Amino acid sequence: MMTKVLLTFVATIVLYYTYKLLFGKCNRFEICRMTLLTMSVFAFVFPFISIEISKPLPEYFLTLDDIEILNNNNVNVETESVKNNSLSFLQIISLVYIIGVVISFVKIIFNIYKIHKIKIGKKLEIIDGFKVIYTSENHIPFSFFNNIFIPDNTNPLILKHEMSHVRHRHSLDIILMEIMISFQWFNPFIYKMKKELQGLHEYIADNETIENETDKSNYMMLLLQQCTADDYNAIANNFSFLLTKKRIIMITQKQKSKKMVIRMLLTLPVFALLILLNTQCENVKVNDKQTVNADNVINEVKHSNPTSVQNADVEVGNLSGCIYDTDTKKPLSGANVILSKNEEESYNTTSDNNGRYEFKSIPAGAYDLKAFYEGYKTITIKSIVIPAGKFAFQDLSLINGNVHKRENPSSKKYVEVSKDSIYTVTEEMPQFPGGPNELMKYLGENIKYPQSAIDNKIEGRVYVSFVIEKDGSVTNAEVMRGIDKDCDAEALRAVSSMPKWSPGLNEDGDPVRCKFTVPVVFKLNNKE
Repeated sequence: MMTKVLLTFVATIVLYYTYKLLFGKCNRFEICRMTLLTMSVFAFVFPFISIEISKPLPEYFLTLDDIEILNNNNVNVETESVKNNSLSFLQIISLVYIIGVVISFVKIIFNIYKIHKIKIGKKLEIIDGFKVIYTSENHIPFSFFNNIFIPDNTNPLILKHEMSHVRHRHSLDIILMEIMISFQWFNPFIYKMKKELQGLHEYIADNETIENETDKSNYMMLLLQQCTADDYNAIANNFSFLLTKKRIIMITQKQKSKKMVIRMLLTLPVFALLILLNTQCENVKVNDKQTVNADNVINEVKHSNPTSVQNADVEVGNLSGCIYDTDTKKPLSGANVILSKNEEESYNTTSDNNGRYEFKSIPAGAYDLKAFYEGYKTITIKSIVIPAGKFAFQDLSLINGNVHKRENPSSKKYVEVSKDSIYTVTEEMPQFPGGPNELMKYLGENIKYPQSAIDNKIEGRVYVSFVIEKDGSVTNAEVMRGIDKDCDAEALRAVSSMPKWSPGLNEDGDPVRCKFTVPVVFKLNNKE
């Protein structure tokens, strides 16, 4: 919550100075009013606006799906905070903020009550559809929605001025600003925005009042007579509350439309930059409660298909089958399976403990199916058809021995490939020592939940890409999509420190460079 409040604070500052720079001396008051209102509302709501921008991940994910990391420090954070019987600094700040919001709303209600109280027992007259309440009190004339409060024997120009406020619904603007002020009561720039808006209200009413007047001097003298009076109510449109000198200057100026379009266009980059400020690669999930258990470090393989298609407009089908040893007929658990149509469209999964694999909700069509397993020869089946709305089945038999036949160079069309080329799919994929389960065990034991992330209740998924070199070493590790600098750094450290793999092999059995992406999930244990 406090993050959004802070973002609103920053946006208000930026937009206030943007308005002053571009529209501070502009006398197209209605346009300025709409612009200022738009900026104020945008500053209030923009923390809730985000565009998910992410780097494109490599085509081939290490088919562990998720490596789930729970905190493994021997503390119970929630219990300790209770024992200490004290509030954190962030909790104190949040409490003070909420109290300020409540007080601000109470002030709004109280001011509305004061206005309502004035109406009791006062003379009421309907003039041109406006409710005019004559007061015997010596206060500044003001308006609130359709009600105009004026003392007896008030100058007709003042009445006309207040009618203009009502006609343009200026009270609605003020109420809206007061609500936003309630949520930003500590922000001096939102008060500055309100002051600017009230000034625009006066300029609009002044110009409309004297629009058909040949002699403006009487109205200007009227402003001077009222300039020493105090404001009556913060949420009302008072006849004279500020900027008397500037109002007189604005009355004598002609409205100009020069460069208004340019001014409006120049505000767009500011809005865009603020939205980008609030944009993140992946949403950070924050839990309200946190209990950390020392003994729970969970590293598990989830046999799901992360790339299944959810678009209802696309005709989809399903493919499943079993992978087993050709000689022993035993199912092979953890075999890698890739279903590909072209370079841009591919799906992958692994076989479960029963050797079964499954692709759900795949767009119908013809695909190539490839399966590989450590110590076995890779198998590829061309043009498997997945029918729309139906299930297709294809069992795969792998031969033990991983024997690679070399083609006759004279009969093979070679493609010139750089020695430093990085592959996403190879004939034989790299293998971590001991296989996928050992990889998950290694990362689970070596990745520690950062204490700062625990304290701030941050959890989420970090995607780390890396390259397996020809000698099996891990290089070029980088965070493709992160959640927090400390979590990102910890996942990157653990991946970079992995031992050597068995390198990937091409069709000729030569080692090649291969790129992987592994998702690491940082998850707080909320079980009490």
